[in-house]
Amino acid sequence: MTDSIIAAIIAASAVIVTSMVSNFLGEAFKRHREKVSVASGLVGELCAYRENIDPAKTVFGAAKNMALGGQHLPMQKIPLQTNRFYEANISKLGMLGPQIAGDVVYVYGHIQAYMVLASMLHEAEDAKHLAGMLSMMLLSIEKAERRGDPLLDALKAIAQSKFRRSLLRP
Repeated sequence: MTDSIIAAIIAASAVIVTSMVSNFLGEAFKRHREKVSVASGLVGELCAYRENIDPAKTVFGAAKNMALGGQHLPMQKIPLQTNRFYEANISKLGMLGPQIAGDVVYVYGHIQAYMVLASMLHEAEDAKHLAGMLSMMLLSIEKAERRGDPLLDALKAIAQSKFRRSLLRP
């Protein structure tokens, strides 16, 4: 009789431990999948911005030089753009780690500064004011680019990472 009770206790313990390990691995996989998804989405959004940096620097650099030469260029109103993926997932940045999360916020801060300035160009009062706004835009682009290029590499590494099933490795 005691052998059957011991066997039942061992069997029940095995079921409980297996269930706990399975649940732990399932949650770890969900977190990994979400981390990979956030990194992948940020890579997509940042790559779209990255492709436009050189043309923007060329166009706005030429406009700045013309404004510095005294030409007041009539500027069209540019609607303020949003960073849809970033804004929808800002609460999940912590899962990328503190360094990468900080870099993401820094880069997007400069992207947003660029966008706000671009949306205000049509309000420039004269050529000097326009040249100043364009200079600030170009500076924002350069800062985002300088920190954004290594950030893209780090995000791509996370996006391509594989799930590790070991309970002992982070």
